[in-house]
Amino acid sequence: SPLENPVMQKHIENLNKRITICPVAPFPDNIECIFLGTGAALPSKYRNVSAILLRLKINGTMKAILLDCGEGTYFQMCRRFGRLGTNKIVRDELSLIWISHMH
Repeated sequence: SPLENPVMQKHIENLNKRITICPVAPFPDNIECIFLGTGAALPSKYRNVSAILLRLKINGTMKAILLDCGEGTYFQMCRRFGRLGTNKIVRDELSLIWISHMH
């Protein structure tokens, strides 16, 4: 294995020394940001086209916004939430679908 090579291990150690870890501000409890796809114009075997689901808790009620949802987004939601969970989000929470551009 290349990772067992002593030269490669030394190289990895040197890279790890140069990496700076940046603290991340905690995400508010009332917001959930889910990347359903991070690909480009065409889906691939490992990445779906762009899609972001924002779930917001407003006055105790969940609301959802879909940003730039491309084809296959519903199925990505089913993978994440199951079919019943996805249908609940679409039926009860989804209040906006924003499409910023066409491909």
